[in-house]
Amino acid sequence: MKHALPLALLAFLPWAAACEGSDSPCPTDTQQESDVDTDTDTDTDTDTDTDADTDVNTPPSVLAARIQGPGCEMSVTSDMELTCFVTGASEDLDGDPTYYRFHWLVEDEDAEVGIPVLDSAHTSPGELWTCVITPFDGIEEGEPITASIEILGCSSLYYSGGDDGVVVPEIASFDLGAELTIEAWVRWDGSTDAHWHTIAAQGQGDDGGIGGWGFALSSVPESDCSGLVTQPGQVVAWAQDGPCSASSGTIPIGEWTHIAAVLDSGTWSIWIDGRDDYSPGVTSLVSVMSDQPMRIGTTPYGDNPWGFKGNIDEMRLMTTIHYAESFSPSAHPIPETGTVGLWHFDEGEGTTAEDDTVDGLDADIEGATWSSASTCDAEG
Repeated sequence: MKHALPLALLAFLPWAAACEGSDSPCPTDTQQESDVDTDTDTDTDTDTDTDADTDVNTPPSVLAARIQGPGCEMSVTSDMELTCFVTGASEDLDGDPTYYRFHWLVEDEDAEVGIPVLDSAHTSPGELWTCVITPFDGIEEGEPITASIEILGCSSLYYSGGDDGVVVPEIASFDLGAELTIEAWVRWDGSTDAHWHTIAAQGQGDDGGIGGWGFALSSVPESDCSGLVTQPGQVVAWAQDGPCSASSGTIPIGEWTHIAAVLDSGTWSIWIDGRDDYSPGVTSLVSVMSDQPMRIGTTPYGDNPWGFKGNIDEMRLMTTIHYAESFSPSAHPIPETGTVGLWHFDEGEGTTAEDDTVDGLDADIEGATWSSASTCDAEG
């Protein structure tokens, strides 16, 4: 745990906020600052009327709490500021105004932080942080409520351009169907010494089989792709050994870039940093199913594997048409409807990259190496 702040008890004026599934906006820094009463005099806790005729006070209650990063982000890393807040209206049967006291725990130990906003300087990858919110009506405290969140790491996998890569063996049992979205963040070093620079593929090259697909960067014009490839660094996608689709533009060298390919009943669209960059005119076959493992960063192809050279981070595979209009790519995507696999590559060590979905399609790391470069850098 990093250095903590002294504990302070704060009275926090009532407000509620939510993100997904609510009409209420996320809390802003302005709201946080204006709603905090910095009077920490705890004598008010017992400043009550002791007259025997005074009505019995009912302590307040709080319905729900939430922790999130900037912009309603629910997948948080150690470079993010965390905010703890109430997500539902509090109840006080006496009609008293409700205040909130905040207390943070890290791995169930007192973190000595008593404010609703937790600075990123206090968190480290892999830690479990819990916010305890206690309602207070100026007389009595109600029952506290908690919310917890795990701090993800800031790492990715580096590929040397050869046969080192990552293998997802269990995906061979999945029928991906006629709708597919594959996306990742990449930092390409500009290498052009392979036929294709594989981002992800299944049933390609020496793996053989039918019904596979590929997602890669072009290398040189001879890379083919139905005549659409004219320069290195174009984003390409294909299915079932059918025609290939390519982006009109290229990705920059040495910069984190989000790329995505979406298959909709035989037609691909290609997206670069949230913008549709498809070079039209090519239709692929309509169904994607392979009995081979999925490979990330390389495709075996004799003595010249289709290897990517650079970093790959935050890869997500979905059986839906997830992008149909311009978007702002998330540096830390979450499982959504239709997500088959989501690999954050946040472990930073070991030989397994865990899948963040219920399918449990963990990946075996076969030669790719851990790197501290990640989409945390992409956020600046």
